[in-house]
Amino acid sequence: MPSYLSKNFLEFPHGALTAHRFDFRIEQHDFVMLFSEVIVNDPDYHAYRSEEVGFNIPPACYDVKFDRLENFNSGNFYAPPPAELRSRKRRFADELAEALETIITLHHKAYRARAYFAIAETEKLKRF
Repeated sequence: MPSYLSKNFLEFPHGALTAHRFDFRIEQHDFVMLFSEVIVNDPDYHAYRSEEVGFNIPPACYDVKFDRLENFNSGNFYAPPPAELRSRKRRFADELAEALETIITLHHKAYRARAYFAIAETEKLKRF
């Protein structure tokens, strides 16, 4: 069962915008989930992102990423844990999905986001 280590979103500067962080744990794996608002006041970037998703992105939309805290701290993003620390539990992916859904729902309640975007960075995340 997921443990939610954050009680509220930690807000921090991300360029000209404010990003949001939420920490959680599944088994012995600590994770961080990040929300960064899509920039809509830069016409070129906004056009690029809108073309990427196929519609004009309105304000208050967020990019979402998550990773193990160890990877986040080391800068070795999306690296799998060492073999001896990998979960053998069948429900690990279900618990991870539950945690992501819960945290996105909490974020939506707090920030009233209009849409969320996520790109799977690895083949394993694409299957997830």
